[in-house]
Amino acid sequence: MAQIKIFFYVQHLLGIGHWQRALFLCQALHNQGFQICLASGGMSPDHPQIGKFNFVQLPPVRSLDHTFKTYVDGRDQPINELWKKTRQEILIKKLKDFNPHIIIIEHFPFGRHFFEFELIPFLDQASSQKNKPKILCSVRDILLPTTNPKKILKTLCFIKNYFNYILVHGDPNFITLEQTFPDTKTFHHKIIYTGYITNPNYSFIPLKSLQRHKEIIISAGGGGASLKLFQCALQAKKISKFKNYTWRFFIGSFISEQHRNMIKSYQSSDMIFERFGNNFYQHLQEGFCSISQAGYNTTLDLLQAKIPSLVIPFMEKNESEQMIRAKIFEKFGFLHILHEDDLTPLSLAQSLDHLPQEIPDILINLQGIPNTINFIKSM
Repeated sequence: MAQIKIFFYVQHLLGIGHWQRALFLCQALHNQGFQICLASGGMSPDHPQIGKFNFVQLPPVRSLDHTFKTYVDGRDQPINELWKKTRQEILIKKLKDFNPHIIIIEHFPFGRHFFEFELIPFLDQASSQKNKPKILCSVRDILLPTTNPKKILKTLCFIKNYFNYILVHGDPNFITLEQTFPDTKTFHHKIIYTGYITNPNYSFIPLKSLQRHKEIIISAGGGGASLKLFQCALQAKKISKFKNYTWRFFIGSFISEQHRNMIKSYQSSDMIFERFGNNFYQHLQEGFCSISQAGYNTTLDLLQAKIPSLVIPFMEKNESEQMIRAKIFEKFGFLHILHEDDLTPLSLAQSLDHLPQEIPDILINLQGIPNTINFIKSM
């Protein structure tokens, strides 16, 4: 039997959450015998898994800041019509050459509407092919709530016209798609809850042999919005009752070189800085507690590691996704929130000093990868 071919499109703009979920799924699908082509439009970090399947790096783009209103290319230049045309042509050519059985689009049409210039021609081409592929949307547990009727209507039209299924990588026992995108009645039959996507590359330490060290773990995902958190943590160490513990900072790929060098200038025997990688989870499992934001991937890491966690959800402009997620899990006593507006070295130290150390058991569906694979096999 011929291999089933899957074309996966992902566009990340500031952090790496979208990119990581796409990569985890492609890695697992490849390991299950699917032929994968992953097209990325963001500033894609190096990763050894990329070389194992077809990878297309589109001319990259990132958001210049947290407003997501200004986009720049790989040289930090404003994007133009030629840049758009080049990306559109690359996508359509790869679609024709690869001729997939299944297409998975990450996040769109619930977001990434700016990229309609390439995605609509791409989806039109796919829909017009003789052997029309199944088209799936891969979306995280929580969307950015919108009351804009034009955006909602546009999303509903795209789902109706192009998408066979919506794969929601969350657990409806905690939050449903309807809670952040209320108009689901016209496509409710297309929604598939897979459970949460977790990192398949982690090595797990059995709880019975786990030993916690006197180490505070500080992280902020890809690092695009990490500077304030890191700066406050550097100062909080001096006044926390845990100042004699080791404070280990994991620095993401998207923090600027200037800021990375500034933070690393504090390096000492009990103030350690290292690149964010797969050893992050081992340190979480063995650490005393964690300070972080509340992105999808970070929160799942905290849940699995069962580490006492203080989270500072990213809340710039209209970004409410992390706060919604953090409040859900705080309600179950699993983590504790410090609001970004209240973040200072003193508030961080005080919150850390009073952080509860008991972590309740929590029953949550973390089978997002195997459930996604099984659903695709069943189509």
